[in-house]
Amino acid sequence: MGPFILMYHSIAEGSEDPYTVPPNKFEEQLSWLIERGFEAVSLATIVNLLKIGEYKSLRTKIVFTFDDGYKDFLTTALPILLHYKVPATVFIVAGMLGDKVSWNSHSKHAQLMSEDEIRHIKAQGVSLGSHTMTHSNLAKVDEKKVYQELVDSHITLRDLGESFYALSYPWGQWTNQVLNAVKVAGYECAVTASRKMPLGATEYYCLPRVGIKGDMNLKSFQTLFDGSAIEFARKVGRVVKNFLQ
Repeated sequence: MGPFILMYHSIAEGSEDPYTVPPNKFEEQLSWLIERGFEAVSLATIVNLLKIGEYKSLRTKIVFTFDDGYKDFLTTALPILLHYKVPATVFIVAGMLGDKVSWNSHSKHAQLMSEDEIRHIKAQGVSLGSHTMTHSNLAKVDEKKVYQELVDSHITLRDLGESFYALSYPWGQWTNQVLNAVKVAGYECAVTASRKMPLGATEYYCLPRVGIKGDMNLKSFQTLFDGSAIEFARKVGRVVKNFLQ
């Protein structure tokens, strides 16, 4: 088991988006994890533990990640995270700060955080990652576009004060060429939208995540953390060992 990298999107009431989690459910999930003895840490901490081979210590670690940079992260999720003293990473669409969501028909009126709001959450201890510049499917665009999306968003993260560079693949899509471009662009890790380690995955650029949906009740959420749900440390540990040999 573990670490468990959780993938959230919007935390809000009354949305048609299946990946929008109501605030009461989000807090219920977070509270249960803490009571169960899981330790919430940063994504950088997980990568550092993997690099030094501390696989056993990963078993009770959990990471909260949020894709897209919805404004409700600031207004709704952040107060809950701060109350429980839980770190988080928000993967921002760096070229669309302050815009409305354009890629999701279920959330087309949802607002993304502005640059000032992003700087505010950064000052509150939230880590920032890239979700590219325009939420492009990197597996379907040409090489020049891939590098533009990766390099420009990397620069934006730097300008916002981030020092650990992580990427979340939009739509969870990537290719081996994209993965290589992520390395060249200077990212230290990348996360997917899948619970499983992809076949042929290398190092820290295909870290799996557990997607959390809004219709998931607490019992269903709890089953994600039983012994058969994920054996992330064993799988990633084997991949990293092979890479370092």
